[in-house]
Amino acid sequence: MLQWFKDNIFNEVGRKIQNYAIITLIIDIIACIILAMIALGSSDGWLISLIILACGLGYALIFAMPIYAFGQLVEDVHKTSINTTNTAAADTDELPEL
Repeated sequence: MLQWFKDNIFNEVGRKIQNYAIITLIIDIIACIILAMIALGSSDGWLISLIILACGLGYALIFAMPIYAFGQLVEDVHKTSINTTNTAAADTDELPEL
């Protein structure tokens, strides 16, 4: 059972974090648009609607970018770890040529 978790849940964690960031961005954008449409029904609705759209979309981007960047960092560190363990077996006794 632990092997199943390792193979399915904890495999490619960086990509899953990036997908989570994209999904939350889409949900936030949809919520912003719905709230802006609801605000159009009130007096001065166009102004409130524009404020909701501007603040909401800005918030959605500011919230999603660090999460996506963290997922990218996790993915890059994992790739670096794999690449360095494969080249560690090379002969390191010789000095490089200048």
